[in-house]
Amino acid sequence: MSIVSKQKNMHKTTNVEELPTNNKDKVLKAQVYYDIGGPNFFSGGTNKRGYYLSTKVVTRQGNMESFIPTESFKLLLEETTRFSQKRIIEITAEVKSNEHYSNMIASTLAKSKLTLVI
Repeated sequence: MSIVSKQKNMHKTTNVEELPTNNKDKVLKAQVYYDIGGPNFFSGGTNKRGYYLSTKVVTRQGNMESFIPTESFKLLLEETTRFSQKRIIEITAEVKSNEHYSNMIASTLAKSKLTLVI
């Protein structure tokens, strides 16, 4: 029983930040998530098992969120053999200093033709 309850508390996706855009219904979301790897039917390739950084523009309507997969980016941050809650928290805390982080945000905004609102 304790193993099941422990797994319910594990989050395999953590938010890095949400940035407002010039469209009031859309925000740019940066997240770190764990992928178990395997075939990717969308790209025809294979995903590696590990922790990824994802940037995407999310449209909010009421309690619903949607995004366009072709306007999002992902980057393998660390390959691993198993999920660790401690490690995903550490990676999330360090990800803003990753050299590719700001480039991914800029690319996501350019692809979706949006700008950040400060």
